[in-house]
Amino acid sequence: MIDRLKLTPQVRTMLRRGLIASGVLGLLAIIGLAILVGTRDYAAIEREVIARLEQDTGAIFSFESKTQSFLPGPSLNYSNVRFSRNDSTFSLTAPELKVSIQLRDLLDGAVDGPVISMEKPRIRARIGAADRFVRSPRTISELADWISERFDRPGRFKRLTITAREADIVLEDSGPAGSALDLGPADLQLRYSERRGRIDAMARRDKGNLPFDLTFVLPVRQALTGGKPRTASLSVNALGSRLAFSGNARREPDLALVGKFELSLGDLLERLVLGEKSSRPMAIEPTGVSANMVLDPRGIGLEALVVNRQGRQLTGIAALREINGRWGLSATLAGDLVDGNVASVSLEALRAPGNAWSARPLTLNPLAGIDLDIRLSTKEFRLASLPLSQVALSILTRKGRAEYAIVDSKLGPGSFKARVSVTEAADMNQDVKLMVSGEKLDMSSVLGQALGLNRISGTGTLVLQAEGRGTSIRDIVGSLSGSGALEVKSGEVTGIDLQKLLARSGGSSADIMLVGALGGKTAFENMLINVALREGRIEPVGSTFVSAKVTASLEGTIELREQMHKLALILRRRIEEPGQPMDFFAFRMEGPLFAPALKPDLRLLNRS
Repeated sequence: MIDRLKLTPQVRTMLRRGLIASGVLGLLAIIGLAILVGTRDYAAIEREVIARLEQDTGAIFSFESKTQSFLPGPSLNYSNVRFSRNDSTFSLTAPELKVSIQLRDLLDGAVDGPVISMEKPRIRARIGAADRFVRSPRTISELADWISERFDRPGRFKRLTITAREADIVLEDSGPAGSALDLGPADLQLRYSERRGRIDAMARRDKGNLPFDLTFVLPVRQALTGGKPRTASLSVNALGSRLAFSGNARREPDLALVGKFELSLGDLLERLVLGEKSSRPMAIEPTGVSANMVLDPRGIGLEALVVNRQGRQLTGIAALREINGRWGLSATLAGDLVDGNVASVSLEALRAPGNAWSARPLTLNPLAGIDLDIRLSTKEFRLASLPLSQVALSILTRKGRAEYAIVDSKLGPGSFKARVSVTEAADMNQDVKLMVSGEKLDMSSVLGQALGLNRISGTGTLVLQAEGRGTSIRDIVGSLSGSGALEVKSGEVTGIDLQKLLARSGGSSADIMLVGALGGKTAFENMLINVALREGRIEPVGSTFVSAKVTASLEGTIELREQMHKLALILRRRIEEPGQPMDFFAFRMEGPLFAPALKPDLRLLNRS
């Protein structure tokens, strides 16, 4: 080929000699490498590798038999291997284990970077409850710091690669109620490099009922000296959800992780977290969370926090801290994601099938394992059938205590506030406090949406406070005691003309008296109803209705236990007329709590 090139004879001669020299050198290198590989003391290498592995793991290494091979590279091959600790907290058995020795280690005589591979090992470990590693920001930081520090001790390998295919992993006493947690079969890989100052690890399970994929990159402790940041990342995929962090680790002086946090919360995991309060239909886009995160032993700070769910969004800031040994989440958020669906589902859960009060305890805390201190702002919020706007919400929970409050909101032209708190007592009872108030309310809208009574209009004021105690919602409702008042000014009753009804008074039939008055309107000056709550019973204790010629009073009870109205509305003349009774008409209000019926009944006038 050289002869085909248009070169001078001198250049051709030099090229031929160069190629011959290169071939000779390559052959000498291969021969020297073969001599190097063949003459190394592999018994000493084996002792060094085993000693370091036993030192790093604290486990004793044993095997049934071994072989040595040189192709494609020098390696030590063991069969029926066992690593085990004397305290029975860790054991590893494998039918085959291979320790590959890199050529650079053969050149310098020190084994600094073995490559260890295993097929179908069985790994048993006793680490205690798995959730103890995520019980607080400090435990997460300490776990990351512990992993980082493992590879910084003197005498460790400068490089290390460990791979395991189809590893059967069982964490004893780590599952629910102390059961074993089976994570296998899974593929594992760990790489460590002293020069790069980092650990790369991977765990993947494609088979079985719980597939997962975990990877992380973590700098070792020594690489963070002087406050220099190093790359760190974490990615977890499981249960249709994904958690990812990408950024840097630094030490100042404690380990801190700073970067971008992202969470994609799939349907299955959302239902596990929120239970039946998650009303999201199946198979739609997962809930997404993203934020700029700082994690250190003091807690987790989230800036530029964005939560997306079903086309709606929340933005704000949040912090996760340890409060009395529990996770605590404080946040200030705003957006249209909080629309009242969860609150409505919670209200529906107060009653069991058949509309009886539920026999379950009252639960306000959406995340029982976390203490919450959350402030929420949203433009629209539906509380049962009441459409609120410009809403400020507060959620405060602690172990054994929960409080949910509508701090402020608009209900039509007026304002509405509500607060309910539940405290668990030592005797398994729950103490409940309820406060509701509203001002300048459009009563036609409010009464119509709440009770189906849309015939009373005017501007109203509402206040209610009650306390109850019991082991279930049914018991609590049956024990409610307190007081309340409803006042409506300058209003109108639609559908009846009370002046015409008064003019027809004295008739023999309530229906005939009522027919001529239907379809009209009655303006009134003031309507005031004061009530007392006594052991689950609402009783009017004073009522006033004043129109031009008619007043009215309300008597009877609303039985909260039975969810029934048992009320009587008595109409009276405002001005006494000789020979005419003051009470001239009466209605009976009966029926379900949220759908009462109003029927005329003159027999109520003849009560002694």
